Amino acid sequence: TAVRDVQDHLKLISWHVATDGSVKRLHDKSGNEEIAEIATATYHSYPPAEQRLATVVRMKSGRMTSGLPTAGKLKITSWRVGFGRSRPGEQLSTWGQFTELGSAEGGLVWEVAAAALSHRRIVTAARNAQSELDVQTWDFDAQGKVSLHSGAKGGEIRGTPDVTTQGGARVITSVLDGEDRLTHITWDAI
Repeated sequence: TAVRDVQDHLKLISWHVATDGSVKRLHDKSGNEEIAEIATATYHSYPPAEQRLATVVRMKSGRMTSGLPTAGKLKITSWRVGFGRSRPGEQLSTWGQFTELGSAEGGLVWEVAAAALSHRRIVTAARNAQSELDVQTWDFDAQGKVSLHSGAKGGEIRGTPDVTTQGGARVITSVLDGEDRLTHITWDAI
């Protein structure tokens, strides 16, 4: 799980779910940067020897003189999450440990959503500082380094966009357009 703690810092928590359905908390990892919003997406490492997670956050920003909050920077961070196969009596001490692998910053955004797209690639959809839909794909190399792959913009939107993917090649965003109509947009992610 990824949450914003009482100090507005990102907090990651790993859990082990046993075959009998019982849940055990494993490890916590806290950041020291103030954030305003969180989205997450898993991506595939290759070879598949470990779990990978991308956190997508909107950094907390200052306030303008009008008293309204300003948009915050988009930040994508890749994480390795330790895991293994369950065996009777096995220690879970290394399971669920978080290791930060890399990060990249994007532009100023208000709301943000994320989804897994394909092998080592995720997609983010955000309402940017100009209240436009901003769709970007992000790549992760074998070491977890993050880089922007591509981006596109839509028209004016209101509120948080939703994003999903289809077949590793299509992105579908659902948003309220500038006239409060529900709009679905398909994007070619290749």
